[in-house]
Amino acid sequence: MQDKNIAHARFIMDSLRGHYGLKTYGKLAELLGVKQNTISTWISRGSFDVDLIYRKCDGINFHWLETGEGEMFTARAAEESAQYSSLAEPVAKALELFQKYPDKAWEFYAAILERAENAEKRKK
Repeated sequence: MQDKNIAHARFIMDSLRGHYGLKTYGKLAELLGVKQNTISTWISRGSFDVDLIYRKCDGINFHWLETGEGEMFTARAAEESAQYSSLAEPVAKALELFQKYPDKAWEFYAAILERAENAEKRKK
């Protein structure tokens, strides 16, 4: 039974790392607001703070968290995540341009706003 619990804890931690694009357990610990060794302890003991993870990970499916079964996030959260993940690359590019050309930041911002407003109008 203990091996099954350890495998479950590792699966949950690795799945969270993958979802949030975190390369290390240390980064996952930062996201959750715990010390890095806490993640290792959770895995080695085969148990973790379900309530803490549920609070820190918006939209996470409580059943999945407890059992590893079903979808990781509720349908609504998955839909919102897909919507915003398509923005990650353009936002990163915009930030890069803001840093590279600080004197042009407002022009870039105005152009982004205009495009967003036009896209919103096309939806209607």
